[in-house]
Amino acid sequence: MRWMVLCFLTLLWGCNTGTPYFWSRPAASVMVEGVAFDVRQRGFRVEAVRRSFLATPDKHGIILQAAEAIHQVAQCRNIAITKADPSVIEGHLRCGFN
Repeated sequence: MRWMVLCFLTLLWGCNTGTPYFWSRPAASVMVEGVAFDVRQRGFRVEAVRRSFLATPDKHGIILQAAEAIHQVAQCRNIAITKADPSVIEGHLRCGFN
């Protein structure tokens, strides 16, 4: 039983840690239209991890919300999205370091 609880807590802990490239960067929590994101920046690369549960997320809508969350953190509107799924959105900033 303890083993199952430990496994569950380990999986739960890993839900919003981001991808390995961004693990060393602190996350800025941002809310856009009721959806929570953790945004991390490392140089020109950025990542937005959706933390809110959505039963049927609209991928296009989530990408737009993630881009807005990235803008709020990095103060850059020129973002090239490189990878996207309904939970993790990665991109490159085209504005320089912020």
